Amino acid sequence: MFSRYCCLCIFSSIDSAILNVQVNEQIILAACTLLDCELIEQKHCAALKKAGEQIKDVSGINTNGWSLLKLATALMIILYPEENIIAGNPKMMFTDAERLKLQEDVQDYNGKFFKWACQRIYKETRLPIKLDRRLLHY
Repeated sequence: MFSRYCCLCIFSSIDSAILNVQVNEQIILAACTLLDCELIEQKHCAALKKAGEQIKDVSGINTNGWSLLKLATALMIILYPEENIIAGNPKMMFTDAERLKLQEDVQDYNGKFFKWACQRIYKETRLPIKLDRRLLHY
């Protein structure tokens, strides 16, 4: 994993005496998890914010302040309404009115998003949840 390599490079520059006393494998795993989350956010932030603008234009839903996972989940509701949302709980993420509006406006989104790209972004955006679970169960 790229971020694990980066973390190891960072930690390898620390004095080995300090490293042996204060840093253990769980701390390294936590640092790698945080770096993974940051890289994913940087990679998809602009595209998801633009998608949020499209949602506002088409459905009239204000997406300001939505997390990247919430934006990616909204895209999954729009583009893959028949599929089960794996990360998060849409009933808790969205109001009933927001979920209904997204579902009602599905046809209005035709040609606005690339389905495969949105699905890939969703899968990557939910990755920090998996990483966080891995860290908590370490």
